[in-house]
Amino acid sequence: MFDIDDFEAMMTNDGAPNGQNLCLQNVTVSGNASFLATVHSKVRDNWPQASLPNDESFDFTATLYENTNAGCSGAVHSQASPNPTGTSLPFTIK
Repeated sequence: MFDIDDFEAMMTNDGAPNGQNLCLQNVTVSGNASFLATVHSKVRDNWPQASLPNDESFDFTATLYENTNAGCSGAVHSQASPNPTGTSLPFTIK
């Protein structure tokens, strides 16, 4: 469990675009419980169209690691499947 007052300390992200990682650390999920993390993304206003992905989709992946407090590295959790997992979010330009 985590205290919402310490939420900022759980996350690491340098705020840079494309290919960056968001690492949620120090989260313990009790048995028969779940933890949902939602990431909100926004393309900057007036962002050059040439800077967007050519395949017109944003790709996201997530990995659950075996050991907590390991800086989001090491062995992946064997009971999570698929792990890592991913999805693509298509977009259109109007």
